[in-house]
Amino acid sequence: MNNEETREWLDSKWEAVLAEEDLGILETDRFIDSSVVSIRYALLTQLLGKLADLKRDLLCLQKGDSDDEGESGRWDPRSFCASVVVPWVQKNDSVLGKSTDPYVNNQLRVPRLDSEANRKNQAEWNALTEYLRRIEDSDTPEASVEAAVMDCLRSIAKRASKSRITYPVPFRINLDDLCEMVSKYLATPSGGVRAQGLATALLQTLGEAFSLFDNVEATGVNEADSASGKPGDIICYDDDGNVTLAIEVKDRDLTLVEFDNTLNKAQSAGTQRVLFVVPRMSPGDTDQVQDKIKAEWAKGRDIHSIWIVDLIRSTFMLLEETWRVEFIERVGVELDRRGVALTHRQAWADLLR
Repeated sequence: MNNEETREWLDSKWEAVLAEEDLGILETDRFIDSSVVSIRYALLTQLLGKLADLKRDLLCLQKGDSDDEGESGRWDPRSFCASVVVPWVQKNDSVLGKSTDPYVNNQLRVPRLDSEANRKNQAEWNALTEYLRRIEDSDTPEASVEAAVMDCLRSIAKRASKSRITYPVPFRINLDDLCEMVSKYLATPSGGVRAQGLATALLQTLGEAFSLFDNVEATGVNEADSASGKPGDIICYDDDGNVTLAIEVKDRDLTLVEFDNTLNKAQSAGTQRVLFVVPRMSPGDTDQVQDKIKAEWAKGRDIHSIWIVDLIRSTFMLLEETWRVEFIERVGVELDRRGVALTHRQAWADLLR
């Protein structure tokens, strides 16, 4: 693979790793969690460079005076790192460190990893050298290298999950652009995680902007409302601590059974106003749901449904544009508060970029 192809491969495999639920305990964890930034970069760079061209020697650090990059496996990891690894790390919140040229470090300015050199943390460098030597000497180099790169990415994903994502909040944003960005974010299925994070941040923002609520609370995406006694996924309270609005959030069509369950929860909690934040009602249940909404209105209960994007568009056009930025900032805070998977937090940050 050339550098461009390697970057594409790296991005695709990173997305696959972020989707994995159990990353396990890996040998590569010790190197990615090393206090030595150069070790973190060297692990990924040496492995990825070897995967791009199996003729390369995993322990080689300098091409030297050779005109033939393939001669004895000699190659230039420093240039490869600057072209492929550093941009990728920067794009992923500098997860391995903020160095723009890791191989300029004296600990890597030797011909080979197994060269005699006086290094700080020598035991860690020896461990890295032996790990890479074992892969270099493998009887199945391609499979061994690819498996090692994937483990390396899993270790990086675990490191990233422990860190707070940087959300590049814009100074201004057009309302159409905001709606488009939210639509793109919700286009990826997430089991309700993305929708609930957005809806919570939205109700918090609207509650403050219009002085509607004193407090907005959200349950966990997998937390049973009935078990907690809460009438919905998001609960809005007035100044006296009374429930003024219960919101049920789904990122898919709402069924009649789900509609009834939510009404039962709200009734048990004495809640008179319920808002369903859903893309639409299930086509086969639409008429029955509408009939029930009318029947509940006759009983004194106020029930509505709207999708997140439509709610954003219809409310933010009435507000100063600074509230759009406030909403965007609150989304990041809410995603972090919920501790949602890295893939969902990173996706929001990527859209903001």
